[in-house]
This record gives sequence, structure tokens and C-alpha cells, in this order.
Amino acid sequence: MGFFAKLFDDKGREKKPPGTGQPPAQGWRATVPQSLPVAARRRASAVQIPYNAHLVAQLDIEHQRLLALYTDISQSFAKGDVTRAATGLRKFTSDIQAHLLTEDIGLYVYLEDVLADNGGKKSRATVRDIHHAMAAIGQAVMGFLNKYRLLDKKPELRATFGGDLAGIGAALVERIKLEETTLYSLYQSSAPAG
Repeated sequence: MGFFAKLFDDKGREKKPPGTGQPPAQGWRATVPQSLPVAARRRASAVQIPYNAHLVAQLDIEHQRLLALYTDISQSFAKGDVTRAATGLRKFTSDIQAHLLTEDIGLYVYLEDVLADNGGKKSRATVRDIHHAMAAIGQAVMGFLNKYRLLDKKPELRATFGGDLAGIGAALVERIKLEETTLYSLYQSSAPAG
């Protein structure tokens, strides 16, 4: 029996402790509102994301690295160096996956949780809307990277690569500007007192 099978039934519902017929009334799950959907209760009760004073600087550095990689890929392809463009694309793929994960948890989940706790409904809604829009951009970028992962092995991909690369570049720049102008100041203003 797997770890999660011990905790949840086959429909994803939390199992009741043996012998009681009821879930525990105390502990970390007791602080999570029962009006939330099950998946949201699990996420909210399982982990509290701490504030990271270095997160914005880290994300800024990552943005600069991603833009530099993008520029190198674009220039390499424009010069006809498909091998270098494909190598850069593979590096870009691993870097952006790590970056999106850091951003998703460290920035978006943290802000949504903090703003929920502090009653910032309008700001929380803004963060949630941006998060959804950014997730869509992230999915488009990952779709692009998956489509062109064999750019150097499949010559037929080269005909559409340049145009698609330009579109992805524009989406990335838009995403970075929105995060840096809107979310970073909100994140920094949410720092715990002390």
C-alpha cells in the first residue's frame, strides 16, 4: 500500500483515523476552513510558504539569464547555427522549468496565502488573475519548447521556428514586466514585521 493510499481513499477523500469514524478535530487540519474544496484544504493545510527576503533578487537574476538565453537562441538561429540554437533551447527549457516552479510556489502561492490571511480580497483577486494568466503563458512556452525540442534533428521544424520564437519572446517580456511592476512590490510589502 502506497503512502497516499494510507491517507486518502480511491476518490481522493481523506480517510478517517481507525476506530473513530471521524477525522481528527485538532491539529493542523483543524485551522483550515472546511468550506474550501478538498484539494484546496490539503494544499492550504499541508505547507506554509515562508517569506524569502532574497526571492525578488533571485527572480530578477533568473529573468536576466532567461532573456540572455533567449537572445542567444534567436541570434544563433538567425545566423543559421541550428545546433547552437537547439542546445540553447534545451538549456532554456531546464532553466525556465525551475524558474516557473520557484515563481509559482515562492511568489504566487505565498502571495495568495498571505493576502487571504490579511483580508486583501482585491489584491488577492489581482494576484489570482495574474497567476492564471501567467500559467497560460507558461503553458504556451512549454508547448513551444516541447514542439521544438528536436529542432536540430528535424529540419521541417525550422520553417516555423523563427516566427514562433518571436511570439514566445514577446509573451515572456510581457510576463516579466507584469511580474516585476505589479507582483514584486506586493511581495516585498508583505514581508513580516521584525
